[in-house]
Amino acid sequence: MTHYNTDYSGLAEPEKSKQAIEDIKGYLGEKTFAKVNAEFLADPPENFDHFAFICTFAGVKGFPVRAWYNSLFPPLCEGLPQAPETL
Repeated sequence: MTHYNTDYSGLAEPEKSKQAIEDIKGYLGEKTFAKVNAEFLADPPENFDHFAFICTFAGVKGFPVRAWYNSLFPPLCEGLPQAPETL
């Protein structure tokens, strides 16, 4: 399996998060990404830590996990806290 490290330090928000999500789509594939998003929305994780743990099984970790979580579960969503700034 191929391992990727991506440096997002040269990007500012919201471009940084958008790029991280695009990288996840490219890594998982559009179809799988859409399916996983639907699964997360249908049965949301308990919190950010649970979400991050699940993402490790797909090989996604680091900043992209926070960007993905925040895109699926914005801070105004009921019952799901905003992801922490650091992992």
